[in-house]
Amino acid sequence: RDSFNNLVFSLEECAHETESVLKRVIPEGVAERLKQGSEIHDTYEEVSVIFIDLVGFTNLANTLVARRVVSILNDIFGRFDKRAASHEVEKIKTIGDSYMAVSGLRKSTPQHAENAVRMALATIEEINDFNRANKFDLNVRVGVHSGPVIGGVIGESRFMYDMWGDTVNVASRTESGGIAGKVQISETTYDLVTVSY
Repeated sequence: RDSFNNLVFSLEECAHETESVLKRVIPEGVAERLKQGSEIHDTYEEVSVIFIDLVGFTNLANTLVARRVVSILNDIFGRFDKRAASHEVEKIKTIGDSYMAVSGLRKSTPQHAENAVRMALATIEEINDFNRANKFDLNVRVGVHSGPVIGGVIGESRFMYDMWGDTVNVASRTESGGIAGKVQISETTYDLVTVSY
């Protein structure tokens, strides 16, 4: 009987740990639906998409050992995660040394563009703080665009929640066409932010 109870406890502990990992990998609301076996396909009428690229990181990474590269990215993206949470922004994924997040997923809010811009500006503060603390000279280039997106979970193993649509593409181009150390926002996002004031 003791071994049975231990087995039950181990299974419950394992389920709890799996759930915890799932919620760290994909947005919490999506994780809940995924656990119930739902197919995930979402349409969001209006959100703000943020792309952040670490400027100078590739050259730096070429001079460092793997452990140090991962440690630096962990530190920087961990800082971005905290800022995202404080501005009600949801991280979607990291791609190499780039970071994608979306504001307005958790609940429809008229402040999604403002929250996205505040989070974007906060990442510049964070990279400056990181540089001062670690004596590096990294920078960020940030782009924000607002509009409709489609989200969903792709894959049966190593799946992830991702987003598609013109809004995502424009946000990415806004970032890549931007200036290091600045937040570049689209006209659509600008109009939404100015309406708030």
